[in-house]
Amino acid sequence: MNTFNELFESSLRLEGVTRRDPIWETISETTVYPRRDTTPGQYENEVFEYLYLNRFDLGIHEVRRATNAKVDGAIILDRGKVVPMEIKFRMDWEKACQASWQITRFYEHYPSNERRYGLVVFSEFARDWNNQPQNRPYLYGWIRWYSEHVHESGMELHLAQFRNGIIQLGAPQLN
Repeated sequence: MNTFNELFESSLRLEGVTRRDPIWETISETTVYPRRDTTPGQYENEVFEYLYLNRFDLGIHEVRRATNAKVDGAIILDRGKVVPMEIKFRMDWEKACQASWQITRFYEHYPSNERRYGLVVFSEFARDWNNQPQNRPYLYGWIRWYSEHVHESGMELHLAQFRNGIIQLGAPQLN
């Protein structure tokens, strides 16, 4: 190809490249969590364990961990709604964009006619997302998420902060 017209009019395919099938593991009492040497990896294990142990109080019927599914896992609510979940240790603009993209790609592979939701669990805000503007009851991270990322590609994406064994669903009042 020598021109952009030729490039964009072609249908390029990479030969021999296939997508691996997703693997879903239902979390249970006997789940053996993978050994993780990084803090974000350990945090991911803690989130899955917490959600499983507290599933009844949180209205969760089942917790699933995923491999090759674009997302880290999903929760199945008591009413049967499947909510894909992405886990990020520190949340800022870059991680918010990644999580939104990952959940959007999940729905491309698992189309749904129902209203589409997503959940992003994180430990703490990072960079400027951890600052609190004057005269506002929320950190910038909450403001940015719920003004720029909550309604992404026709989905409703919510944040949950999990830290020190406590989960906060949605934005807390700080003042």
